[in-house]
Amino acid sequence: LARGAAAILLDLGIAIDPAALKRLEIGQPVRHGDAIEARIIHIDNFGNLITSIPLAMVPDLFDLPQAQITFPAQGKRVDQRRRFFAAGPEDGQPFIFGDSSGYVGIAVRNGNAAKTLGIAHGTAITFVASSN
Repeated sequence: LARGAAAILLDLGIAIDPAALKRLEIGQPVRHGDAIEARIIHIDNFGNLITSIPLAMVPDLFDLPQAQITFPAQGKRVDQRRRFFAAGPEDGQPFIFGDSSGYVGIAVRNGNAAKTLGIAHGTAITFVASSN
């Protein structure tokens, strides 16, 4: 930009008025007792699934004896947990982790969780934690 390359921005397309943009409503996660109904709100370039559940909503996620995320429509379940992506198992199995954006995420270390599980953006999930 400093060398006058700003003209290349015109090649990207026409300018859009920010007021014309519409926010997509994905819905907030809803708690029903021990269960939270939520959605997949983002799939990153590596295939990690980011849920709409903020980590603050489940502060004891890694201290509870059991926690799982199910994908009711797909009949799939993830119940392994790791505090960080790098601590994920190297067995190709998906696991729940705390995403750097502050949300509950699902990943496959050295793999693609979206492809492994067959999950797309907007997919409904159910998070269930148990202290038993």
